[in-house]
Amino acid sequence: ALDEYRSAGWLEMDSQIRNLNNDSRNNFANCLTKLKAKLRNHPIQRFQVGNENNIIQVCLCRYGSEPKPIEMRFHGEVGCLAVNAIRIMVLQLSYNEKGKIANIRCTSFVNPPVNQANYPALKREAERQCVRHGKYNL
Repeated sequence: ALDEYRSAGWLEMDSQIRNLNNDSRNNFANCLTKLKAKLRNHPIQRFQVGNENNIIQVCLCRYGSEPKPIEMRFHGEVGCLAVNAIRIMVLQLSYNEKGKIANIRCTSFVNPPVNQANYPALKREAERQCVRHGKYNL
C-alpha cells in the first residue's frame, strides 16, 4: 500500500519494514490485523515493532479521526523514550468505513532533549507504557 499512496517518506518506511527481521515482520502483520478490527470501538490504535536500530511506530485510525501533528509528535517522542531510540519512524494508516486504507502518512521523530518544555510529561508517559506493557520487547 505504501507504493500506491506514495506519501512523503514512503520509500524510507518501505525500506524500514523490509529491514525488520522475520519475527518482527510477523508481529507487525499480526498487530495490524488485530488492531484494525478494534477501530470500530476505538478510533485510534498504536503499536511499535522493530529492534534498537529500526523502530517503527504504527498508528491505525479511522478516516476523519486522524491524530493532529502535535499528538503524533508526542507519541513518537514517547516511543523513542520508551525504547531509548535515537529516532523512530511513524506510519499512520487511516481506514475508511469499509476497512480499506484511505490515507497513509509517514514521518519520523527523534528522542527529545531533556530541556524540551514537555520532557517531563513525555518521560512519565514512556515510563507508564513500559510498566503497562513491560519494557518493549522488540
